[in-house]
Amino acid sequence: MDRDFKYDVFISYARSDSKTAEFLANKLREAGLNIWLDKWALVPGQPWAATLKSALDDSSSTVLLIGGTSMGSWQSEELKSILDRQNVGHGGRIIPVLLPGAEKESLPRFLQTRSFVDFRAGLAQTEAFDRLLTGIVSGKPDGEISQEQRIGDSLRLRGDASTAATHYQRALEAAREVYGPSHPKVVEALVRIASAKQDQADYAGALVLLRESLEIATASYGSESQQVGSILNNLGAVVRDLGQLHDALAYFRRSLDLEEKAGSNDPRAVSSRLNNIGSVFRDLGRLEEALQCFTRSLEIDEATLGPDHPNVANRLSNLGSVLADLGRREEAFQNFRRALEIDERSLGPDHPSVANRLSNLGSVLADLGRREEAFQYFRRALEIDERSLGPDHPNVANRLSNLGSVLADLGRREEALEYLRRALQMDEKFLGPDHPTIANRLSNIGSVLSASGRLSEAKMLFERAIEIQKRKLGRKHPDVAVSINNLAGVSFRLGEKDAALASYREAAEIFGSALGEQHPNTMLVRSNLQSAGE
Repeated sequence: MDRDFKYDVFISYARSDSKTAEFLANKLREAGLNIWLDKWALVPGQPWAATLKSALDDSSSTVLLIGGTSMGSWQSEELKSILDRQNVGHGGRIIPVLLPGAEKESLPRFLQTRSFVDFRAGLAQTEAFDRLLTGIVSGKPDGEISQEQRIGDSLRLRGDASTAATHYQRALEAAREVYGPSHPKVVEALVRIASAKQDQADYAGALVLLRESLEIATASYGSESQQVGSILNNLGAVVRDLGQLHDALAYFRRSLDLEEKAGSNDPRAVSSRLNNIGSVFRDLGRLEEALQCFTRSLEIDEATLGPDHPNVANRLSNLGSVLADLGRREEAFQNFRRALEIDERSLGPDHPSVANRLSNLGSVLADLGRREEAFQYFRRALEIDERSLGPDHPNVANRLSNLGSVLADLGRREEALEYLRRALQMDEKFLGPDHPTIANRLSNIGSVLSASGRLSEAKMLFERAIEIQKRKLGRKHPDVAVSINNLAGVSFRLGEKDAALASYREAAEIFGSALGEQHPNTMLVRSNLQSAGE
């Protein structure tokens, strides 16, 4: 009977190839594989020999990276352990990989007659990377399931959630056929489909799938298990998107509680749960509590992963966002800058994560009134995403929207409208006309039109945004209140005082119910209501 492996691949490398190993490991992880890499997994003080043996036993394949220098003592020990496993019949597939500067003769003798993956012409070779992926996936006992999930993950990263869901559905069908209806592989596939539906704003569909996966996991592992906690975490993410922030907070807290009760040996899971709780606190305007969660999450990741890991950059970025909300913008800027430096070192200057960091820095600069500098950061982020993801990726639409917003702040409104309309067209193509993101784009354009005195056009766009948001998010979502507040302002300027007052009242009621009466958004709308003559 085939066994389940914790890791898809164990990566063995010489110390001189450390950066290359981490680069390939990150790419494989982005493709949906579970990776064992020593610098990610080893904890100081652990007996490394026992950990190495356990990791090899838990990996379905081993990738042996051969660079331009000799293997070194550490990699030689790993190779000895790999051979020992092969000799007793426990070895999985070994995939030799030649890196730039290596020679075929550098391969260990027993591998010289095997096919290898050739990166000697450079790490950017798509064909070589696809061959590496295929070698890893085809060596797994559940190859068809993993292959469909990998394709789905790749499509989802490119912004094509709809086609990704099709491949995830195939993985689900294969998992049910191979393992039966209540296996962890079925749960995994259900969660992936739910994530794709969440990307498409099909929140009802995502909730149905997650509840089905929760039922299976509860029956298989028990209601207090970490597996159940993981699904609760996903449920929290969906209801957060629906604006049900108190429900989201309850899911995230329960998920964290289960991780901690289980004595989690994965501190990153605890860090992730804290980060999610912090995000909801931020949405609720409970900024000091958000700051505490983000700080604790950062401390955990720094202690377990080291100060230069990409996860640390993510935590610094979240911490920077709440510091900016608190008006501590110089501190926010320093956090974002450190996150940028980490990602440039670990991922390279043209990675999409670098574009995210540049965008964060641009936002703080815009808040500080340094709009020309902000424009340069946003433009560099756009260039990276166009180069690394392609000109039609949804991330590119986000960068265009940022550029449009700062151009509007600079008074260059016609240019701003060009960028914002291009972002809208791209999102309509990828997401369809009724996605909540479309409502955001319409509101952005409406705000620029309003500032330009084109009030009737702005009003039409705000009304369309509200229709989309009420249909997709529900009538009580905070984003609906934002758009209604925008509509009220335009209505008042058009002399439609009664309509404006009614809209302000509706927005205040939604904000008060969802966020509380002391939230800044609630107080702002109530102030607008008074100014309008309530």
